[in-house]
Amino acid sequence: MTSIYISNIISFEAFVLAFAFIFQSLPGNWYKDKIAFIQLILMSTAFFTGLYTFVISGLLADEISSLNSAYHQDGMGIFLFLYSLFFFLSIYRYYVYKKGIKDIVSVEIQVTADEYTVMKEVDLMLGETMYFPNVKAYAQYQDSVIMFSGTVPDNGRALKLYCYQLEDKLYACYAFEELDKKFSLRKAFSAFVTLCVFLSAMYLPFLFVQADIVDINGGNPADYGDLFGAIVLLILGVTVSRILKGAKGILAKIIYIVCILAILSSLFYFYRSAKLLLGVF
Repeated sequence: MTSIYISNIISFEAFVLAFAFIFQSLPGNWYKDKIAFIQLILMSTAFFTGLYTFVISGLLADEISSLNSAYHQDGMGIFLFLYSLFFFLSIYRYYVYKKGIKDIVSVEIQVTADEYTVMKEVDLMLGETMYFPNVKAYAQYQDSVIMFSGTVPDNGRALKLYCYQLEDKLYACYAFEELDKKFSLRKAFSAFVTLCVFLSAMYLPFLFVQADIVDINGGNPADYGDLFGAIVLLILGVTVSRILKGAKGILAKIIYIVCILAILSSLFYFYRSAKLLLGVF
């Protein structure tokens, strides 16, 4: 079981780390023009270690069944499907990136606080294809449009934008930096929440292993249900609310409210899990 536990942890951690890069949640700008390549490497790691876990769980099916472990092949197949999907999407993204990068011009655009307006739109359609949620973040700057594929700046900030010029008066921003940096309690809290979500996601595979070992040894893995639910609700609530924050439309507002309720519910489940597992309340 040790090799299954280790490979499952590696695949899940690579998967989480890939999304941290995709959503540009990590500090610095060094990686933001290399995200397609980094995403491919990490999703490849998740896919191949996930494939190894799937194969080994099949070969050791009788042993896993006798131990009553949750790491059976059917369960690993669900994760493998997820890793496979994003692995092939990453290949496609990297192919498109390499194909188009030869003709793309990299530019730097410096804007003052009142020269641009960031907008978000939520739609159920992406072109003529059903896609949910479709969040389009972009800025109107003079007579040009600047699209954002990762983090989105707030209005009212002087910025230096690092962009690719896709065509005349159309740019794709892959990174930006504030020119009038000031300490903000709101930003500090936002960074703290992001760190908590990232660490919670990284802890999930270890929680799975811990619950499985308890189950194998005759304990009750349901004791970990509240903690698992708290982490999942926190991750989903914070991630989706960050994406939709400031988006226009009733659909965006409804989903945003649901995300806030999910975050509040996660706090309740964290309290219940702390009371149950730690006995400190």
